[in-house]
Amino acid sequence: MNSFDFLQSAIEDTQQNIRAIDFKIGALLAGCIVPFPQIRTIYEFLISNDLWYQQALAWLIFSIWLVAVLILLAALSAIGNPSKHINDGYAQKGYYYGGGVFKFNLINGFIRTDIRANRTVSSYVDELQENFSFLDELAFEHLKLIYIRDLKLYRLKFSVALIACLIIIGSLSFLITPDIKKI
Repeated sequence: MNSFDFLQSAIEDTQQNIRAIDFKIGALLAGCIVPFPQIRTIYEFLISNDLWYQQALAWLIFSIWLVAVLILLAALSAIGNPSKHINDGYAQKGYYYGGGVFKFNLINGFIRTDIRANRTVSSYVDELQENFSFLDELAFEHLKLIYIRDLKLYRLKFSVALIACLIIIGSLSFLITPDIKKI
C-alpha cells in the first residue's frame, strides 16, 4: 500500500467514525429531550415537601440535564475551519474539502441567495497544476478529520458522564424523598 492509498483509506475510515459518533450523539440527544415536557412535573415533585436539600437536588438535576443537552447539541453541530487547529495548517490550500469557496451570510441561514464561488474553474485548475503536493493535501485533510472526530468523541464522553451523574443523582433524589405520592 502506498502513502496515497493509506491516506485515502484513513480519511474514509475517519469519516465513517464521525458518522457513527454523530448517530450516537443524535440518539443520546433524543433520549435527553424525552423528559423535556415533564420538567415542570419533575421539579414540582422534587420541591413539593419544601426540604432545602430536595430543592438543591432539583436545581442540580436541571442544571446537569441542561449542560448535557447543550454539550450534545455542540457535538452535533458543524465544526468550522479545523485547519486553524493544525500546526502549519495554513500552509496547505485545503483542496480536498474545498472549504471557504463560498461565503454565506445571516440571510443564507433562512433562504438561498445568489452566492458565487470565490475562484473560477480555470484558476482552480491552475492552482492544482502548480507544484501541487497531493500527499500533503491528503495528510492535511486527514488531520482536520482527526480533530473533528476527537472533538466529537470528547463531547460525547463528557455528555455521557453527565448523563450518568444525572441518573445517579435523580435516582438518589427519588429514593430520599420523604414518604409522599411518587410520580
